[in-house]
Amino acid sequence: MSRPYTHGAMKRRTHCRRRPLRALASLLLAAPLLLALSAPSPPELTADEEKKLATSRTIIVHPGLPSDQPEHVRARAIAEINASPDIVWEHLLDFQARVAENGPLKKVTVYEDGWKGPILQRKARWEIRILGREVNLHCLYEHDQAQSYLEWTLDKERKSDVLYSWGSYQVFDSKLHPGKSRLVYTSESFTGARLPPWLNRRIAIRGLNGVIGGVRKRAETAAAR
Repeated sequence: MSRPYTHGAMKRRTHCRRRPLRALASLLLAAPLLLALSAPSPPELTADEEKKLATSRTIIVHPGLPSDQPEHVRARAIAEINASPDIVWEHLLDFQARVAENGPLKKVTVYEDGWKGPILQRKARWEIRILGREVNLHCLYEHDQAQSYLEWTLDKERKSDVLYSWGSYQVFDSKLHPGKSRLVYTSESFTGARLPPWLNRRIAIRGLNGVIGGVRKRAETAAAR
């Protein structure tokens, strides 16, 4: 014999049905937080490196950072820029300006640009010519303005001519020059081509110096106006 369907039983069943809905609502409210990037701490420099940044226009380069994949090339460059972080970011995100500054770069096309919660997400196609070979990269950029941090990797929805590409930009208020900025640019790549390790490092370092040099020149020109 079945038990009578009482008002108390109905309340218990209704309460059970609400639990998944409450859990879903909590996840939706937390979604912007889950999308946030995890920015690393600023790299520690030697006393000599800090002195060079304080007294010269040197770009500090760390050409052989450790990687989980031995065939990957991971490197980092650090520079002081005589402009505020906001101005530096403006010129970091000006992809079109890099074409005139970087000989191997022939064209860049932004094909998606918009906000995903607290993250500015951009997708761009880079057309490059290296050692006589045409190389196309489709990259996904995610910029967390609150952390002053940007990270990119290959756009998995489109085909690129390299097997791996990752990188990040961090912009801090300079401790050496009040009102100015420190830019940290880290990259890791693996083209898949059978090139000597020294040549892969040379290509990576050239890219780091080229980007920082161009951004610094444009940002400082804008700050001086």
